[in-house]
Amino acid sequence: MEKSSQKSFFQKLGPGLLYAGAAVGVSHLVHSTRAGAEFGFTLVLVVILANIIKYPFFEAGTRYAVATKKNLIQAYADLGRPYVIVFSIITLLTVFTAQAAVTVVTAGIAESIFKTNLGLPVLSTIILGVLMLLLLMGRYGFFEKAMKIIILLLSLTTIIAVFFAIKSAPAVNYFPEFKFDEAGWLMLIALIGWMPAPLDLSVWSSIWTLEKNASSERMGGLWKLDFNLGYWGTTCLALMFLSLGAFVMYPTGNEFSAGGVQFSNQFIGIYSSLFGGIGGVVIGVAALATMVSTTFTLLEVIPKTLRESYIQLFPTKKSPPKGLFLAVLIAGVLFIVFFLMGNMRQLVFVAALVSFLTAPYLAFINYKLITQPDFPKEYKWGAKMVLFARIGLVFLVGFALMYLYTLIN
Repeated sequence: MEKSSQKSFFQKLGPGLLYAGAAVGVSHLVHSTRAGAEFGFTLVLVVILANIIKYPFFEAGTRYAVATKKNLIQAYADLGRPYVIVFSIITLLTVFTAQAAVTVVTAGIAESIFKTNLGLPVLSTIILGVLMLLLLMGRYGFFEKAMKIIILLLSLTTIIAVFFAIKSAPAVNYFPEFKFDEAGWLMLIALIGWMPAPLDLSVWSSIWTLEKNASSERMGGLWKLDFNLGYWGTTCLALMFLSLGAFVMYPTGNEFSAGGVQFSNQFIGIYSSLFGGIGGVVIGVAALATMVSTTFTLLEVIPKTLRESYIQLFPTKKSPPKGLFLAVLIAGVLFIVFFLMGNMRQLVFVAALVSFLTAPYLAFINYKLITQPDFPKEYKWGAKMVLFARIGLVFLVGFALMYLYTLIN
C-alpha cells in the first residue's frame, strides 16, 4: 500500500518538473557557469536574489490556473485586449532567440561528444527535425517521464562535482570587485533576465497545469509542493553550476568561449578535470539529455503559447492549427541558426534584455491577477506573500531603472 502511495505521489508530480526542464538550459548551464568563471562568487547573491524576488510571480501562474481553470493568457484577455497585445509582442521578441539558443547549445554539446564535424547549423536542423517528428507522433509523455531521471542524474553528478571542486580549489580571492561596466551589466542582465527563467515561463506553467489536470483536487493539494520542488530545485542547480565555474575556471583566469562547441568542450572539461575522462563522458551525456529535454519542452509549449495568444487576440476568427505555429517557430529558428549565427551572442543578449526590462511589467500583471477582489478566497495570497511580492516588484523596477540610468549617463 505504501509503495502504491509513493508511486501515485510521483505520478501526480508534473508541471513543476516541466518548469524545471524548461528553466535548466542556457540560464543555468551557460550563464550561471560563466558567472562563476568570470566573477567567482561575487554574483552569487544576485543569483539567489533573482530567484527569490521572482518566486511569487512564477508561483502566480500555477496558482491562478489551479484556482480558476484558466491559463494566464486567458487571464490577460479578461483584463483587456491590450494586455494580450503587449504579452504577444514580448513573446515574439524572445521566443525565437530562446529556442535558437537552447538548440545551438544542444548541438554544441552533441558535437563535443560525437565529433560529427557537421557544423552547428546542420546539427541544429537534425535535432529540430527529430524532435518535431517525436512531437507530432505524440511522444511528449516519454520525455516528461525521462525528465525526472535526467534532472536527477544531472543534479547528482553536479553535486559530486562541486564536492570534488571544493576539495581541489586553490586558495585565491573568489570575490573580486564588481564593476558596473559593459561586461558587468551584460552578466547582470543575463542572470536577472533569464534566472531562473524569463517571466514568460509563468504563462507556460499555467498552460501545463491545465493540460495535466493538475487541479488541487486531483493532486490532493500537492500543486504547490510540485511547483516548489521544480522552482527551488533549479535554484540549487544554478548555484552549483556557478560554484563549478568559480572553483575550476575562475582561478585559472580563463574565460568560456562564445562558440557553442568550444563552450561545450570547456564545460565538459570541468567534469573531466574532476572525475577523469569517464566523468566527462557521463556529464556530457547528462548535459546533452538535459538540453535535448529543454529544447523539446520549448518546442512543445511555444507554439501553444503563440496559438493561445492568437485565439485571445482574434476570438471571432478560426485559429490555425498548432502545427502551423510550430512550423513558423522552426522556420524562425533555422533562419537565425543559418544566417545570424555570428550574431547569436548579441541576439541572446537582446532577448535577455527584453526579459530583464519587461520583468517588472509581467510581475505586476501576475500580482494584479492574484490580488484582484474576485479571485477565489481559498487561493488568495496571505498578507506575508503580498508583502513579499511587493518587495520583489520594487527590486525588479529598481534593477531596470539602474540599467536605464547607466545608459543615459
